[in-house]
Amino acid sequence: PEELLKLYNLAQAQALLIYAESVTIQITDPDTAALRRVLKAVKFFRLLAQFKSVKRDTVEISVSGPYALFGPSVKYAVSLASLLPVIVNLPKWRLEAALRFRDRELKLKLDEKSHLESAKRAFAAYLPEEIRLYHKLFAEKSTGWQIVGNTPFLDAGNQEIIIPDLSFQNAVSGEIIHLELFHRWHG
Repeated sequence: PEELLKLYNLAQAQALLIYAESVTIQITDPDTAALRRVLKAVKFFRLLAQFKSVKRDTVEISVSGPYALFGPSVKYAVSLASLLPVIVNLPKWRLEAALRFRDRELKLKLDEKSHLESAKRAFAAYLPEEIRLYHKLFAEKSTGWQIVGNTPFLDAGNQEIIIPDLSFQNAVSGEIIHLELFHRWHG
């Protein structure tokens, strides 16, 4: 019964997204794997989205809703609603949607305190064995650089986003360098 109730609550929120003109999602302190899952879901569902860094620790995703396109589009609306289970599994997130329902303009606001949960673990992050081994060997051999976990996405222009596999920080200068090993071919 508890799992059924979680599924019902999530479905209610998903149903409201069908009437969205726009959706703004803010993810705070995202790790690389979580950001990759969201990006993979946005691409998989073919959503029109823009990613940007709002603060050092916050990524904002603006997604066009079905009503922003050419009126209600059922296929696009279902795709947008399918993104919600990926978002609710994040530790810190906030979603705001502008809805158009029966000639009324409404706002939907959700965050991690809404206690929405998804049983699905879709778009799981894959960490290749080579990366784990690299972490271990780098920690053993490096003297002044360390691998840091707060890897941001990088805007490469032309609607190209890169999420580096590793970021290194110099212990003395604080300089950060990013390394992308797999890019498009990432598992």
